[in-house]
Amino acid sequence: MKARGNFIMAAMLVLGWANQGWAIVVTESTAEYQASSNQFLFRAVFDRVPDMETMDQYDRRADCVAWDIDLHGLFRFTRVDTDRVIRVEQVTGEIGEVTLYDTVNWGNPDPDIPWWVPIRSVPFLLIGNAMEFSFEVPDLGLVNQTFSYQVFTTEYGRTVWHSNYVSSPIPCPATAILLGVGGILIRALRRSGR
Repeated sequence: MKARGNFIMAAMLVLGWANQGWAIVVTESTAEYQASSNQFLFRAVFDRVPDMETMDQYDRRADCVAWDIDLHGLFRFTRVDTDRVIRVEQVTGEIGEVTLYDTVNWGNPDPDIPWWVPIRSVPFLLIGNAMEFSFEVPDLGLVNQTFSYQVFTTEYGRTVWHSNYVSSPIPCPATAILLGVGGILIRALRRSGR
């Protein structure tokens, strides 16, 4: 009986250690369209303040976050279906840089052809446990008016958490006009039915 009690205590200690937040987890993620600037604002909130400055001997960050983007708005997420990737490149305190890459050459066996082609780098802000940055719509290369993305966190290069999301769609002017006209017609029909 004592051995069983020791085992349970050891298991509780290991589970307690594992749940102390050593690996960061994204508790909230959004990619919201900002009409005034024609950009998508990406925001990720973590369960704790990430340590993106500490590196190991292989230049892997203690904590990091990345996005895989499928421009067709579907949740397919295999390496073949990922159209764009966003990776953290530089971090200094609360300011850093993320780079948007095109994965046009993903899997090409030619060592002289890079798998990811950089499109644009933008600054990000890390305020407490929240990270924000924006990319212009033309840089994302949207096929439809929306896209899906997978956000994941890494600990020294090892993926430790991921989840799928769908972006906020870009409002189509024709759709907005149709909805407005439809609302006016419904209101007129309701008033005439009195």
